[in-house]
Amino acid sequence: MSTYVTSLRHVALTVPDPAVGRDFYQAFGLETHERSDKVAMRCYGRDQDQIVMLEGSEKKIHHYSFTATDEGLNKVRERVLARNIEVFDEAPDGADNGGIWFKDFEDMWVNVTDVEPATPVSYEHVPEVNVGGRYPRVDVPAWRSSPKEPRPRRLGHSLMFTSSIPDAQEFYGDVLGLRLSDRIVAQPPGAPEPFPVVAFMNVGEGDHHVFGFVQGTHRGFHHASFEVSGLDEMAVGADKLNSAGATMCFGLGRHALGSNLFHYTRDPWGSWVEYFSDIDQITTAWEAKDWPDSEAPVAMWGPPQPDEFFQNHESTPGS
Repeated sequence: MSTYVTSLRHVALTVPDPAVGRDFYQAFGLETHERSDKVAMRCYGRDQDQIVMLEGSEKKIHHYSFTATDEGLNKVRERVLARNIEVFDEAPDGADNGGIWFKDFEDMWVNVTDVEPATPVSYEHVPEVNVGGRYPRVDVPAWRSSPKEPRPRRLGHSLMFTSSIPDAQEFYGDVLGLRLSDRIVAQPPGAPEPFPVVAFMNVGEGDHHVFGFVQGTHRGFHHASFEVSGLDEMAVGADKLNSAGATMCFGLGRHALGSNLFHYTRDPWGSWVEYFSDIDQITTAWEAKDWPDSEAPVAMWGPPQPDEFFQNHESTPGS
C-alpha cells in the first residue's frame, strides 16, 4: 500500500529579510528564483521550488508542501474532512495557489498538490570510488572531476519541532499516509518510561525518511536536508559556506538512523541546513523500531554536537 503523498515538495518560511536568506542559500549551492513577493531557491537545473522565503517580522515556518497523485490528493482531502478540518482550494496570503490547503494540529499550514516531483539532476559525472578490493575507476584521476561548487540535486527531507511527537506522528500518518521509519527514545533518570525525542517518517519506498519531528515545546523549523554526490561535495560546500561567513556547523559525520553522511550549517536565523549522501533505501517491508538514544545516537562518528543543535529559535505561535 502506498502513502497518500509521494514526496516533500518544499518548505516555506517567513523571514525578516529574504535577501539574507537568498545569499545564504546561494552559498549553500542553490539558485534563486525571485518573485515580486518572495524568494524561492531551487536546485540547479531542476524546475521545483525547494526553499521558499516570504518576508515577515521573524523567522517561522509558513507551510510545508507535499506532492501526490490525483488519487492520493483525493484521499488526503477525505482524511482531512473526516477530522472536521476545513480544506481550502486557495492558498493563504503569500503562498502560490495549487492543490489543497489545511492546518495541522498545531495550526500550521500544509499544502498537498497533484504534481510529479521534478526529476533530480543525474550524478553521471561523479567518479566511481575505489575501495576495499573493488577498483572500478581505472585511468581516471578522481581529483580532476571532483565538484568545484556545491550543487545539491534535491530536497530529501525536513524535520520540524513539535509539541508532541505522538500527536504529530498520528496526524501526518492518518492525513498524509506517512509511515513511521524509526524513532529515537530517551528515558532520563526518574522518567517512568521511555518517550520519543525524534521520529522519522517515510513515503513507503525510497529514502529512509522524508519528514520527521523533534520533540520540543512548540512547532518550529529544525532543518532541511539536500542530497549531494558525496564527501567531496560536502567538503566543497562547507568551505563555501565558511567563506561566506557561516557561524556554526556540525559535521562531517554519519547518522545512525538513516545511515546518511551529513554536514549541517546553521542558517542566519538559528535553524539548520544539511548536505546528505548515502542514505538508507527502504521498501514497504521495512519495520519501524524504537531505538534508545544510547544505542542510536544522532551521530555514529563526527565532531561534538553543538548545544544549539536542538534549540528551537522560533517564538511560541501567537506570542
